[in-house]
Amino acid sequence: MNPEGCERIQEIITQVELFTSDHTRLQALSVSLGGFGGPMSVGEIQCVLKLFGPDYYRMTAFGMLRRRLEGPVTQAQIESILKLFDSEHTKMMVFRQLSARAPGPGQRRSTRSPRAAPGSSPGAPGAAGTSAQAESAPRGLRWRRKRRPSVPCVPACAGAGVTGLITELTGLRETYLEIGSAKPANAEALEMAETIARIAADTSELFRRLGEKGPDDELAVAQAEYRQQLAKVLAVLGPKYYLDIVRAPHLWDKRAERTAAVKASVTAFADQIVANIQRANSAQDSSVEASLDALAREARTPRNPI
Repeated sequence: MNPEGCERIQEIITQVELFTSDHTRLQALSVSLGGFGGPMSVGEIQCVLKLFGPDYYRMTAFGMLRRRLEGPVTQAQIESILKLFDSEHTKMMVFRQLSARAPGPGQRRSTRSPRAAPGSSPGAPGAAGTSAQAESAPRGLRWRRKRRPSVPCVPACAGAGVTGLITELTGLRETYLEIGSAKPANAEALEMAETIARIAADTSELFRRLGEKGPDDELAVAQAEYRQQLAKVLAVLGPKYYLDIVRAPHLWDKRAERTAAVKASVTAFADQIVANIQRANSAQDSSVEASLDALAREARTPRNPI
């Protein structure tokens, strides 16, 4: 593969393409970026992003690459990157990160608004430049800068408790992504970020299906169970335990054993969520079979001509 405009990063592309799974490609990208000097253009970043499949992996790769982005970006360049993603939530996250680098109307791409001096009033020259830039930005762009994206696809039937825990997990995932994409790269942090994304997405999907098919009592049981389980996951993966092990491994004894135990437990919980989704799907088998039998009987029944 040697797309036009990507010759300068051909070595990175070659190293990533040596692997087939997106997870392994992320690790290869992290290592390759460690040996790559200098910034990257929007086109070069697009070339790398196209090597990854689902939005999650492409978004993780984007998190590694955006720090290398060369200079401000135009609205057209932002739109060209957004086309590489499928979900609206992911597009919102990418837009928010890129729009901070986009110049407002009438501004040169190379200029930055000066910071206000300490203790200066809103009318001081430093603050005036910042205020003018904010006012010149498109209305939708200013709104997106102020508003953090919500957690994707968490149905109302999940309840405030579960939704809040998924929100915290999403924020914790961003922390693991930042650690994983820093120099030197941390594969354990990237792997845990992937597992957290699975848990958040699959839990949301489970409650969506339960809300459509399950009775209210089943929803209540699921809400109580997942409030407890997600709280335990947050406690284990939070800054007082596994996150600290990842950040400061030299401060922990039996690190390998602790890491293996956490990975096994969290992965088992993620697999359990998928099993519960499959169980929810199986619960409708009897009604579907009855409908199919009724359709078959109607098809065999002769009808009088009109």
